Amino acid sequence: MSRHLHLDLVGGIAGDMTVAALLDAGASFDSLRDMLGSSGLPMVEVSAEKLWKGGLAGTKFDVAAEEQPPSRHWKDIRGLLEDSKLSDPVKARSVSIFERLAVAEAETHGCTPEEVHFHEVGAMDSIVDIVGAAACLDLLEVSSFSCGTVPICEGRVKTEHGVLPLPAPATARLLEGFELMEIPGGLETVTPTGAAILAELCPDGSGPRPTTVQQATGTGLGTAELPDRPNVLRVLVGELRG
Repeated sequence: MSRHLHLDLVGGIAGDMTVAALLDAGASFDSLRDMLGSSGLPMVEVSAEKLWKGGLAGTKFDVAAEEQPPSRHWKDIRGLLEDSKLSDPVKARSVSIFERLAVAEAETHGCTPEEVHFHEVGAMDSIVDIVGAAACLDLLEVSSFSCGTVPICEGRVKTEHGVLPLPAPATARLLEGFELMEIPGGLETVTPTGAAILAELCPDGSGPRPTTVQQATGTGLGTAELPDRPNVLRVLVGELRG
């Protein structure tokens, strides 16, 4: 059976929203937690709970903040992942997602990927979000992906590099090829981590959903409050036909 996953970015995408949506679509939280616990990565506590947001039932995924996280460059994170005990498919996809992010950051700051210093994205919560997304995709056994229009707001975001326009520069590079739609508000609807996951799964950008027999739907809940829609990511899993 060939399974397809369509990403419906109702109110954006972030790493935690992606994991949450995949868990809501049927990936086992116990399996994910066991996989993370035996990975050899510096572990932090993870949790998932069912909640309501904007009239929708969905899952909220949380990773405990890392206390005093060390400074991590791309080579440090790559080393952590490559030395881990994750399965080969999960390890390869996690490394590939981070590499996309490192290249986008390097192009933004005029340096090499090896010189990229991850700030917020270098903390264990972001690392776990990316590894968790890769692990859940493996658990769901999906083999192809598509993505609809990407909602973005016009505004500014505070970062370690100062106040930057939305979408943030690295995020904008990762979204090349995707159809963007401006929505009301001034919030970061697409994080760098979410954009890197999106670019990895849909390297050709936005595209139509192929014909499938629908099997599962998952809704991942974010934390932002948008004026005209809930901050959720929806995934549709189906068996390919034709």
